[in-house]
Amino acid sequence: MLGRDVEASLASEEQRRLREKMMAVALQQQRLKEEEARLKELSLQLEEERMKVNLEKEGNAKESAMLDKTRRDSETAREEIKALRLEQQERLGQIAAQTRSLHTQQDKIDKV
Repeated sequence: MLGRDVEASLASEEQRRLREKMMAVALQQQRLKEEEARLKELSLQLEEERMKVNLEKEGNAKESAMLDKTRRDSETAREEIKALRLEQQERLGQIAAQTRSLHTQQDKIDKV
């Protein structure tokens, strides 16, 4: 009978150790699932950040292109204004010369 008690005690102890091992494995599996979920969440956050950075880069590139176009347009406008001013100065010079000529002719007519 003592042999049976020892045998039962050993079997009970073995079952207890197996249950502990199974609980440890289950706990490790749960931790692994939680870690996988956390990694997936971090991966999604990283992808979202990458998308934001790409959008910012695209936005910055578009903004830079718009600024370059604005600069070119401004330079073109300055050149056009400069050309118009020169043209206007030439016209004013011609008008002044014509006016002097008319005054000279008027003076000659008045002397006659």
